[in-house]
Amino acid sequence: MQFMNWMSYAIDGFAFAAESLVGKYKGAQDSTHLQLAINWNMIWGLVFACVFSLVYYVFAEDIFKLFMESDDGRYLSLARQSFIWMTIMPIVGFGSYIWDGIYVGLTASVAMRNTMIAAFIVYLISYSLMPPEWNNDRIWSAFFLFLIARGVFQWLLYQMKGWEDIK
Repeated sequence: MQFMNWMSYAIDGFAFAAESLVGKYKGAQDSTHLQLAINWNMIWGLVFACVFSLVYYVFAEDIFKLFMESDDGRYLSLARQSFIWMTIMPIVGFGSYIWDGIYVGLTASVAMRNTMIAAFIVYLISYSLMPPEWNNDRIWSAFFLFLIARGVFQWLLYQMKGWEDIK
């Protein structure tokens, strides 16, 4: 959770920027700058996601040890089982965070809610279809599918309706 929180704070900075810029340009009916704001927030969000993934990859063991309340190697061994998931999580999830900011800026709360519900259904179905013996990998896989679905659904809806028609 700490790995995800750190990443989300940084990426949410771009989501907050997207909220205000998209709202500003939507209000001004300036589709050119609105699209530029979306594109640049996505680019910088991806850059930061890659940096976080790289830092997590290089320093994961040191970061794990920071959070250990014990020198017991079993905890570190358990943490290592989630290493790959935590390393790629920023890249998988950044789009969904930034699209949330875009939708807030567009004042598209109904669309945001609907895409979140659809992504949650993807999570429930994928989790229920995965073998129980996958244990934590089952939860991580379903969570990643949720993040991907959330971002993809919001992107698709934006592509289909455009910024003027999303409610």
